[in-house]
Amino acid sequence: MLTQRHRPLTRSQAAKQAAVTRAETARREARSLRYWLGDIMGVRRSKAEMVASRNAFDRMTGAAAWDVEQAMGVAVCDGFAVKAPGPRGGAGWTLTPSGERMIRRRLDLPARESR
Repeated sequence: MLTQRHRPLTRSQAAKQAAVTRAETARREARSLRYWLGDIMGVRRSKAEMVASRNAFDRMTGAAAWDVEQAMGVAVCDGFAVKAPGPRGGAGWTLTPSGERMIRRRLDLPARESR
């Protein structure tokens, strides 16, 4: 059986493919942040609320708490979220203005009216 040879991509084709990949990665990051924290700045979500939003298998194995910690650690490092401890010192996070702008811009959501 003969194998078909593929021609390498030209520079313009490679650049176009890379741009699509970057845009999809940006949308995926925005969807993830919206899943965990919503799209309204200043609303606190606790670690317990986030874990409860995961499926039963993840909650049973304990993977959900680890996933929340990892996702929020990345969001805090990127400046899209800040730690917001609860009234008794429990773990929680809230969306920053830059996080809200990023979600709205990358997911093409309408801008919120100023408060």
